[in-house]
Amino acid sequence: PLRVATYCVVAGLRYPKPMQRIAIITGMAEEAEIFLEGQGENFEGPSMSVRRIEFAGKTIAIGSSGIGKVNAASAATWLAREHEADMLMIIGTAGKIGTAEGDCFIIHEAMQSDYGARRPDGFAHFSAGAIPFGEAKIEAYRAMKLPDIGLPHARIATADCFVECPDHASAATPQTSSAPAG
Repeated sequence: PLRVATYCVVAGLRYPKPMQRIAIITGMAEEAEIFLEGQGENFEGPSMSVRRIEFAGKTIAIGSSGIGKVNAASAATWLAREHEADMLMIIGTAGKIGTAEGDCFIIHEAMQSDYGARRPDGFAHFSAGAIPFGEAKIEAYRAMKLPDIGLPHARIATADCFVECPDHASAATPQTSSAPAG
């Protein structure tokens, strides 16, 4: 059965500089609202509402981009630039199609599962940005190393196509040419 899992992806934008300014995007407003709920001040960005929070000596800007890769990329670019972010985080919920134990994970690898070429023998997965010709090959994006907070690591297969059928889960999750990081 399909379930919902909580995830977090972190990318250091100006690493190894001390991370004082953190930008966070979510796909849905409800995900942004529960992060340090009730704290901070709201302001309007060009396509999303953003909340600025001072917490633990850090300045955090969190906004909801709407679901989808284009929305996430636009929001990440705008927040990183406007907030002068040292770190960009993506937090939220996602459907769980894997067999890993638990419902809350640190995402250590990510891939775009709907990028590639439709061929007579099926879908050929390629790394996002690659020209989808020749032998299919996909390598997962690896997040920066994070401190151990006791959550299991998982790989997320992101797509703008939702998988609602367990029979299609294996086809939607390409195998990578990189070994899973632990």
